[in-house]
Amino acid sequence: MDKIIAFFMAIIAFFMNLFGISPVKYDKYTNLSYGSDKNQVLDLYLPQDDKDDVALMLYIHGGSWSGGDKSDYNDFCKTTTGNYGYASATMNYRLLTTKGDVTYKNMLDDIDSAINYIINTAAKKGTEITQIGIAGASAGGHLALLYTYTHYNQSKVPIKFCISKVGPSDFTDTAFFAENMDNSFDRYALISSLIGETVTKDNFTAMTASLSAASPISYVTSDVPPTLMAYGQKDTLVPFSNGTALHNALKTAGVPCDFYDFPNSGHDLMGDPSISDAYVGAIANYAKTYFGY
Repeated sequence: MDKIIAFFMAIIAFFMNLFGISPVKYDKYTNLSYGSDKNQVLDLYLPQDDKDDVALMLYIHGGSWSGGDKSDYNDFCKTTTGNYGYASATMNYRLLTTKGDVTYKNMLDDIDSAINYIINTAAKKGTEITQIGIAGASAGGHLALLYTYTHYNQSKVPIKFCISKVGPSDFTDTAFFAENMDNSFDRYALISSLIGETVTKDNFTAMTASLSAASPISYVTSDVPPTLMAYGQKDTLVPFSNGTALHNALKTAGVPCDFYDFPNSGHDLMGDPSISDAYVGAIANYAKTYFGY
C-alpha cells in the first residue's frame, strides 16, 4: 500500500508542475459520519472561493476489501483541492468480516451513501457539487469501476469518468488462480467473502452468475462513463488479463477509454517509470477534459 500511495504522490507532483496552479484556500472536514457503522466515515475538502458548479474527486482506498484506510489519500485530496480547485473526498467503507455479514453490495451502498452525503453537506456549506470523478486502486479500483458502471444512470449528479489502477474487473477469469499468482492467501476464501457465497476450485465454473454480478466488466455498455485504467504484466495479485479484457469490452462498446500497459511492473506499477509519467499525464487530462476545467 505504501508503494501505491507513493505512486499517487507522484501524480500530485506532476499536477503541480503541469498546471502551475496557485494554492487554493479550502476547508477540511474530517471523520464525517455518513452512516451508523464505525467505518462509514469520510474526509471532505471544499474550496473556499469557488462555490458554484464544482467538480468532486472521490477516492476509494484499496486493501483487499478487508483493510486500508481513507487516510491513505489525505495528502492527495489536499493537493486536488488546494492546487486545482476541485472538491475532493476520501472515504472509508464497511470491510469484509469473519462473520460474513459484509459483501461488495454493502460497499456499493456505502459509496452511494457517501456521495449523497457529500453533495448534501457541501450544499449546506454553500458549495454546489455538480459532477463527480471516481478513482481507486486495487480493491478500491474494483469498487470505483463497479459503482460507476452500475450507478451512472441513477447518480444524483453525473459521474463524468472513472480511474482504476489495477482494479479487478472480472472474477470469472481463471487467471486469478494460475500457478504464477501470489498464493500467500486463499483466493477462493477472499472472493467467497466478497460475494457472500462459497467459491471453491471444484464449483468455480458453476458460480459464473454470482461471480459475474460482482465483476465490473459484466456491466459495460455504450453508456458507461469514460474509463482510464492501468495494469502490470507482472502483477501476481490482479491478473493482467483483467485489464485487457475490460479494455477490449469498453472499446467494443464504443466507450472512450485509455489503457496503460506496464510490462515490467507488478501490482504497484513501479517498474516502468516512463509509462508512469505518461499515465500520470493521462489522469491530469481526464480531469481537465471531462470536468471541463
